[in-house]
Amino acid sequence: MPLIAHDPPELFPPYRGYVHAMEVAGGSRLLFISGLNAFQSDGTTMPESFEDQALLIWSHIKTILNSAGLGIENLVSLRTYLADPAFDEANARIRAEQ
Repeated sequence: MPLIAHDPPELFPPYRGYVHAMEVAGGSRLLFISGLNAFQSDGTTMPESFEDQALLIWSHIKTILNSAGLGIENLVSLRTYLADPAFDEANARIRAEQ
C-alpha cells in the first residue's frame, strides 16, 4: 500500500522526521493525523490562551483533512489530551462548534 505524507505548507514546518498526517492508500483510504499542537506557522510560537490554541489546532486539523480532500465529517476517532482538567468545558464547547 502506498503511503502519502500530508504536510500542508499553511501549518508549522515538520521537524525531526515528523509528518502532520500519513495517508494509507489502497482499496480504501485511511488518513492518520499526528498529534498536533498549537504552533503558529513560524513553528515556534503559540497563542497565549487555551481557547486560541484549541481553535488553531482545529484549523490545523481542517487544513490537513482538506489537503487529503476530506472534511470534519470524515473523522472517525479523535483523542484530546488536556494539560489541565479546567480546560475540559472550553474544549467540549469548541469541539462541538466544529
